[in-house]
This record gives sequence, structure tokens and C-alpha cells, in this order.
Amino acid sequence: MSDHRLFFVITSHGEAGPFTLEALRDEVAAQRIDRNDRLRTAFGANLGTVGEAVGPAPRNQRKPSDPRMPTPEGSSTQRAASAQRGRTSNRNPPIAVRPATRSTIPWLPLAILGGVMALGLGAMALRKSPPVADSSTPTTASTETTPAPLPTSIQPPIPAPQPAPAPPPAPNPPNHAYEHEPQTIPGTILVWRFDQDGEGVGYHDQDKENHGHCQIRAGTGVDLSQYGGSSDIWVSYVAEEEWLAFTCNIASAGRYRWTFSASRDAKIIAKPAELLWTLNGRRLGPPVSIADTGSFRQFQKFSGEVDLPAGLQVLHLYAQRGGTDYGDITFTKIPSATP
Repeated sequence: MSDHRLFFVITSHGEAGPFTLEALRDEVAAQRIDRNDRLRTAFGANLGTVGEAVGPAPRNQRKPSDPRMPTPEGSSTQRAASAQRGRTSNRNPPIAVRPATRSTIPWLPLAILGGVMALGLGAMALRKSPPVADSSTPTTASTETTPAPLPTSIQPPIPAPQPAPAPPPAPNPPNHAYEHEPQTIPGTILVWRFDQDGEGVGYHDQDKENHGHCQIRAGTGVDLSQYGGSSDIWVSYVAEEEWLAFTCNIASAGRYRWTFSASRDAKIIAKPAELLWTLNGRRLGPPVSIADTGSFRQFQKFSGEVDLPAGLQVLHLYAQRGGTDYGDITFTKIPSATP
């Protein structure tokens, strides 16, 4: 009885077929199909290897040649099968189910398979459908808690504008060392007699070098100068945030007017300098603006008013904006108004 089944061969180059069993044996004999290639039916059923379907190879069959070498074509049937295999391998599509004759379709297995698939789909639909509440059973409130909302991105607060830097607080007078005796108010404060103990205590300067030519306070960074043979000593090259500390013995509390000479050259430094007094880190009134005097060698009088407590105090003269030279400071008490 002849075998009318159709076979498809899955080779390393693609899928070839269909073949009858006789044509499949011819292809194996001509070494165009390897015995180890996989074999399936028209309906996709796996039949194992080609060798298992066509039977044992003849003893005189030669070994398969190198797949890179061309294989001579045989009979017209073999050439047709090779052409069909070439067309299939060039497309390289997924495995397709090819139609077969009506007499070879296994209807009973397909019907059983379809029934099983229908049952499986029905079971899946039942699992996915929501449960129907029984009207005879009273419903209770769900005990499930509502999930917390996802956290949202919180923008950091915009920092508030920072005020202008305040002068550093001064230590209490007992911690200060001063030249000779505390200076007296009312009276004149000599600028070169700023407190001892160096940088950060008696003064603050931007560098450690005295850029003036007066070395009366050698070893400090305060820039001290003398002009034109005068005995007066000036604080020169005053830069922003520099300050001097003066320990003073204030005779009585009250309001005082202070006066000093200062200079500024707008051709060299355009912005006006600003000086202000502080007492133990607290501002004493608004800053005083040093206007242009025409040259750093031309001095003019500048003044202001402050309220001072009595006793031993540490005053700071602070440069809120630099660019000036200034000299000794005179404090005069303002008489209180009579009732």
C-alpha cells in the first residue's frame, strides 16, 4: 500500500516541501536533504527526523558533502524539489500549514482539540468575570484600605534674600589688649592705636602686608601711611569688610558727634566708600558715604552721630564699602536738650 502523506522538511536553510515519502527518499539519496533534519506533516505535527521516516540508509551511500560546495542536480523530480526548496528558503517565513487532500485530514482529533480549547477559553472567561452579588446576602463594607497617593515632587522653598554681612562681634573688653591705656571719649582716637592681638581681634585686613610706608605698627597687616612729612598717620588702601577695633573708656552715656578726615579719588575707585561704627557687633547708626575729594592726598571732613554707653567699650570702625583713606577720629558729646 503506497503512502500518500505529504511531508515538510525543516532544514538549516529554511523549510522545504511538500514531499511524498518516495520523493523524500530520493532527496535523501541525492544528499540534498540530511537525515537529521526535522520532519513535520501538513498540519504541523512533529514526526521526528527524516531518517526515522525514510528508514535506514543504504550501506553504499556516501557521506554528505561540505554544505558550502554545490550539489549536482539529479532527475527532473529532484530538480523540481530543489527549486521548491529554494523558493521556500528565500522567503524564510514562519512555518505555514499547507492544504492537504480531503482524505488525509484527521477530523476526529481536530474536533477533540477544538472542544478542549473551547473549554479552556470558557474557564478563563469565568475567572476574569466579576463575581455577581447575591441579593439575599446582606453586603458589608469593604475592609480594604484605599492606597495612599503617590508622593508628589515638592519644590524646595526659595531662600529669603540674605542681609548684608554684619561686622564680626567683638569680644568683651577684658579680652582685648590695647596700646598703653584705653583711649578716651570724649576726645580724639588715634587710628594707629588700634587694639593688639592681631588679625581677627584688633583688626581685619585683606592681606598680611602693610602696603603703607609707616611701620609704627610693624608685624600687622594694617596699611598705615604718612603724607608730606606730616606727623599725622592715616589708614590707607581701605578695602571692603576691613575694620579696626578701639578699646575706649567712655566718660558718660549719651549722643556723640564724631568727625574725621578722609579722601577718595573717583577716577581710581568710582563707587563711594561707606564707613560705619559698631559696638560689640551692633551697628551704631547708618553708614557714612565718603564722596570724591579729587585725590587720595586731598582730605575732607566727614561726620556723623552715634549713641554710646558709658564705661569701657570696644568700638569698631567697619568699611562696608572700601576705597578710601581716613585719619584720627574726634568724638564730641552733644548736649542734651533742656526741658
